[in-house]
Amino acid sequence: MFTTKRLRAALAVCLLSGVGAADAAAAPGDLVQKPGAAGCLSIIGFCDRGAALDGAESITVSPDGTSAYVASTSADAVAVFDRAGDGTLTQKPGPAGCISDSGAGRCRDGTALDFATSVAVSPDGQSVYVASASSDAVAVFDRAPNGRLVQKPGTAGCISDTGTDGCTDGTALAFPESVTVSPDGQSVYVASINSDAVAVFDRAGDGTLTQKPGAAGCISEAGIIDGCTDGRGLTFAKAVAISPDGRSAYVASRIGAVAMFDRTRNGRLIQKPGTAGCISGNGDGPCIDGTALGTPDSVAVSADGQSAYVTASTSGAVAVFDRAPNGTLAQKRGTAGCIRDVTGAGRCADGTALASAASVAVSPDGQNAYIASRVSDAVAVFDREPSPPATPDTTTPVMSGLDPSLDLSPTLRR
Repeated sequence: MFTTKRLRAALAVCLLSGVGAADAAAAPGDLVQKPGAAGCLSIIGFCDRGAALDGAESITVSPDGTSAYVASTSADAVAVFDRAGDGTLTQKPGPAGCISDSGAGRCRDGTALDFATSVAVSPDGQSVYVASASSDAVAVFDRAPNGRLVQKPGTAGCISDTGTDGCTDGTALAFPESVTVSPDGQSVYVASINSDAVAVFDRAGDGTLTQKPGAAGCISEAGIIDGCTDGRGLTFAKAVAISPDGRSAYVASRIGAVAMFDRTRNGRLIQKPGTAGCISGNGDGPCIDGTALGTPDSVAVSADGQSAYVTASTSGAVAVFDRAPNGTLAQKRGTAGCIRDVTGAGRCADGTALASAASVAVSPDGQNAYIASRVSDAVAVFDREPSPPATPDTTTPVMSGLDPSLDLSPTLRR
């Protein structure tokens, strides 16, 4: 169950730019790699040289657009880059350019960064959080206005499953693979594969994390972790996403399911009741029956809040869902409900470069979706059908399923 380090072939960060005015025939959302060495940063090859990128696993850009951070599994590190106005990345010089679990190479010494898998920046840009699978921990950093990272001192610098390495003692953090911050900046959520759970933290104004007390601090499959709330559709929980309105949470679990939660104003997660609480490839759980959900690896919600997308590596597909105002997901009907690599097997539409689809991101303007695929060694680019403005929902979320006959929100188009 993922208890040893995995080696990744990825050793680089590729730099892609939007299409310039000179290429007027190109469609919105098309990607063009920057020319020459500026098109990538790597520890080897013809790219600009970078450090602490061995097994680059996760990248994020700060809300102000001036910094980028990369979590790297084999380097046991987070790499720090300055981002120019044209999108070019330049690693900070010397020790400021990376923090690693052992301080190897040019990096500064950090704690709880063994097999760093995921990195997230708070909406206020003042904090960075790194989930580290082999450390069974989340590392906590203060972010300076120039993008530099400094790990919080003492036990505030990390929270681990057993409180080892000088970290605060936490729960449901065995092999965490995803960390995300809520849009309001008040909560942090961590999906942990070996805990079959999502851990829930309150975030203070200075970025410090405190796990919610008692059962509110975590939700695990069938409550197998002592003290956690009983949940379903959480076996091998891999990724967690919060809707832009902050009212819903979705957890992609590698067993073949997506769990659905309402998020309260204080950041607590409450799973939707009955089959409305999860969607699985075979309806187990009990969950709603879904399609193309073999080994889900990531989940993303569009900025308009009307759609959710899930990548499934074994299916080689992206599953497409409508999101109701109350946060419930319903898979689109027929071939609109999924796009599968090459063959479009089953009820899915035919797609390209989706073999072992690993992660999905939706552009802030909602016009495009991008799928990173491990086996295809590619990024698949989709246009997203625009949607009419949604009617604001000011009511308390209703915990009920969505009529599967509804087909309300955008689809993806190749």
